[in-house]
Order: sequence, then structure tokens, then C-alpha cells
Amino acid sequence: MPSEVLDAPRYAMQFVLDRWEHEGGVEAWYLAHGGDRATLARLRARLLAA
Repeated sequence: MPSEVLDAPRYAMQFVLDRWEHEGGVEAWYLAHGGDRATLARLRARLLAA
């Protein structure tokens, strides 16, 4: 993972999390910015696999 992701300031992280919550969550953001439902389903399956 790029170091700039791990070094993001707290206020920046909070801004992103607040915005996602306000606008319908990460899934809604992803779909509104060009993501497709098939890829979203694959991501969900991979990230939530135990």
C-alpha cells in the first residue's frame, strides 16, 4: 500500500468517511463514479470472504 495512504491525516480520513456516509455509502459512491455492479459484486465477495 502506498505510504501516502497510511500517512493520511485524521481530518482527511474523517472527511472521506463522513462524505461516504452522507451520500449513500461506499457502494453508491463507487457506482456514481463509473463502477459497475458486476465488479462491485466480485469485490464484495473477495473482501468479505472468510
